[in-house]
Amino acid sequence: MSNSDIAVLREMLNSGAVGDEMLKEHDSAKTAVLEEKDQNASGSVEIRQVPEDAVIVKVDARLHNRKLFSGRNGMCKRSDFMIISEEAGVVLFVELKSGNSDTRKSIVEQLRGSLCVFHYCQSVACNFFGKKGFMSSYKKRYVAFVNLGHIKRRTGIVRPPSGTHDTPLDVWKIRSNLVSFSKIAK
Repeated sequence: MSNSDIAVLREMLNSGAVGDEMLKEHDSAKTAVLEEKDQNASGSVEIRQVPEDAVIVKVDARLHNRKLFSGRNGMCKRSDFMIISEEAGVVLFVELKSGNSDTRKSIVEQLRGSLCVFHYCQSVACNFFGKKGFMSSYKKRYVAFVNLGHIKRRTGIVRPPSGTHDTPLDVWKIRSNLVSFSKIAK
């Protein structure tokens, strides 16, 4: 197997945690179709022009950390997905919300939880694959798609007030169900 970051990531992850089935072809480019499957509501997002090497990690659906941690301070929360691309040099932390009832604090805790999962993957790559500095130069971007159950058409996308979305606290809340990868990965 190749020694690329993406090859190492695929080798370390359980195949059920990788969302290859969520990547579709659209206009000769990859599109990620992400779905919120909450018991109370549902919705989906299309992220177009995803890099060819992108890996979708189904963090929330596959990680059950309550058997290890107490859950205080939101430590057991995690976002729905991570989209990782070596080609783009980016890790995109993605949270989907059908409604608008979740607080900003809850979304930030979910994104922080997934950042911890990413750090754990970096540690596994270093300690078990000999990949020092694994994905350490990748940009980290945090987005939350909100009101998915209420979006009837495409809406405009406005940059976050801070101008960047490179920490969980600076999450970019997007009220649209269609966006290009390059726009949210900047």
